[in-house]
Amino acid sequence: MKILSLILSFAAVLVNWAYAQNANGAWVGIGYQNGDTWAVEVQIVPGGARVDYPDIPCGGVWVFDANTNIRGTEWLTYGHDLCLDGLTVEATTTSAELMIRWFDTNSAEIAHAPLRRADGKRGGGKKDN
Repeated sequence: MKILSLILSFAAVLVNWAYAQNANGAWVGIGYQNGDTWAVEVQIVPGGARVDYPDIPCGGVWVFDANTNIRGTEWLTYGHDLCLDGLTVEATTTSAELMIRWFDTNSAEIAHAPLRRADGKRGGGKKDN
């Protein structure tokens, strides 16, 4: 049973590594929340991302959970009085975009943003969820 657990853990790490390789880089787009829109700029790196909302202005970092590269927490580094801090953030990739969703403490989606590559690379190529 321990070997099966080890194999499944290793497989999960490989899937997460493959996801990170596809999602890493610069992404831009528009966020949507209750009829409001704002610019979103994201630089994804293994384990997290730097995010800026220049229209608001606020921004910070995303720290992805240790067991997944697609779900984590957004921690603001500036604009604390303008944006919510500590939201759950989730990314889903397709060949054309990176869809970002923000969730409140009750796990209800409160905003989303379809992003496109800003660095000229091809999109994610894999869909999660």
